[in-house]
Amino acid sequence: MAKTYDKEQWLKDSKVRVENAKQALEAGLAALQTGADWKARLEAMAALGPVRITRLSFRNALLCLLERPDARHVATFGTWRKLGRSVTKGQKAMTILQPRFAPKDAKEEAIGASEEPGQKLISFKPLSVFALEQTEGPDLPAPRVEKDLKTPEGFTWGVEQLKRVALALPE
Repeated sequence: MAKTYDKEQWLKDSKVRVENAKQALEAGLAALQTGADWKARLEAMAALGPVRITRLSFRNALLCLLERPDARHVATFGTWRKLGRSVTKGQKAMTILQPRFAPKDAKEEAIGASEEPGQKLISFKPLSVFALEQTEGPDLPAPRVEKDLKTPEGFTWGVEQLKRVALALPE
């Protein structure tokens, strides 16, 4: 038997989750008082990889780190599945704020600027994400690490990368 769906209750719960995330963000920003606090947050955001926390906005990365200070890689349930990993049963999702955009000619009043031409930010909706530590499965793909171009080995590597790209260009 299918679950009954109450749209009004879902919208109400969604608004509450967004408000809670905004309040947590304000409290988290207020708690960043010292250079050591900032350093700890920035070190946590320095992870590399396809689901690294730094691909999120600073606001959403901070929300994740407030809930799980050990989080370095986060993704949605579906993204973890695509990577061959599954969320461990009983794990609680973290809530981040996903922006909602509308065409510029939409009736709603914009609340911020967007990167996309012809789009405006109209609101946020809650998005559930899970940390790597909340999942099980094969290891993540190794992150691509850039070489230091100031060293002879790094310079040679950089030239090889450019050559590979240049040879792939159509004439």
